[in-house]
Amino acid sequence: MTKITFVGDIICEEEQLLANKTHNSFNFSSVFENVKHVFLDSDFVVGNLETPIAGGNCKYTNHKWSFNSPIEFAIAVKESGFNLVATANNHCLDRGVDGLFNTMRNLDQINLDYTGTYLSKKESVSTYIKNIKGVKTAFISYTYGTNASFNGNYLKKKEKFTVNLFRRQEKSILQNHILKRILLKIEHTIISGFTLNYNLMELKSKIKKAKMNADLVYVLMHSGGQYNLKPDKWTVNLMGFLFTNKVDAVIGCHPHVVQKVLIKNNNQIGAFSLGNFCSYPGSDSCKMNQSEYSIILHTYLNENSKKIDKATFQISKSVIDLDGKATIHLLYDLINNESDKMIREKLIQDNLLIVNRFSDRHAEELCLKNEYLLENFE
Repeated sequence: MTKITFVGDIICEEEQLLANKTHNSFNFSSVFENVKHVFLDSDFVVGNLETPIAGGNCKYTNHKWSFNSPIEFAIAVKESGFNLVATANNHCLDRGVDGLFNTMRNLDQINLDYTGTYLSKKESVSTYIKNIKGVKTAFISYTYGTNASFNGNYLKKKEKFTVNLFRRQEKSILQNHILKRILLKIEHTIISGFTLNYNLMELKSKIKKAKMNADLVYVLMHSGGQYNLKPDKWTVNLMGFLFTNKVDAVIGCHPHVVQKVLIKNNNQIGAFSLGNFCSYPGSDSCKMNQSEYSIILHTYLNENSKKIDKATFQISKSVIDLDGKATIHLLYDLINNESDKMIREKLIQDNLLIVNRFSDRHAEELCLKNEYLLENFE
């Protein structure tokens, strides 16, 4: 069977940046070293690159909600085994359109494929399709927004092709104008509805076209409330919209914590959030609701039927080492290597909590495994 692996948010915050600085350069290889073997066992690996790689002239990350990472970070991602990254996310315009273009050129330079953002209008109408061991697989990446109301980087009409958006960019809201905030919220809700949203109609057309040219269609969904344990109503409706349009799987990111996964008819998989794959525990992007934990989701494809035969998942955890670097470990390994009984028991309880949350179950105990089978719990 063909194995395609997905992880959640790949972030490089200021703390991680400083910890991995070596003289006048950076080295992030140790961040992914402990999970590299997981990816080498897969045929194709996908993650959400939630940071521009815009170059040093654009200033590296120096604000907790505005990112830009060195090319060495992207190189470490690639060398750990990633084949594709989603670049349509709320941080893709943290350094403006020029920073976005720099990011894509830098990813091209190191031969790390990306999808969701585009250098040209011609590229934006195409769909990323990869032949993986004889299975033509399409990956479509979209984001709910780009933090435009925060960073002020609004796309001009001629630039709208650069980012796949589920809905139009958010408007700037003056904090002291309460009535204006309410009216804009109402307007945004109405216009972003599934019957009036041009962006979603465009996505529907793109999915239809992808299904004509590929055996399987995965949607990389960037949406949801940050640190919420349950998906918000808009994202639930969005998931339903994607299921209705018969995508094979939806891989969600952005909430920074693990949320539940659904299995619908014909083995459609819908993971609302895989959580923070690469984060810095205790930082502002990794501070609550077990946001240091993440899901590594594996889908196994049948080369004959060209369908998803089964799915499994592992749990990873970001840990700050003695040198101040945050490195990623399999939770199974951490538990088995822990000699302190109290710490080990806490890790076991966390394992149960994350499995229950992702599987949407309420089991009181669980057999410890390196990899869990994703079953139909409906």
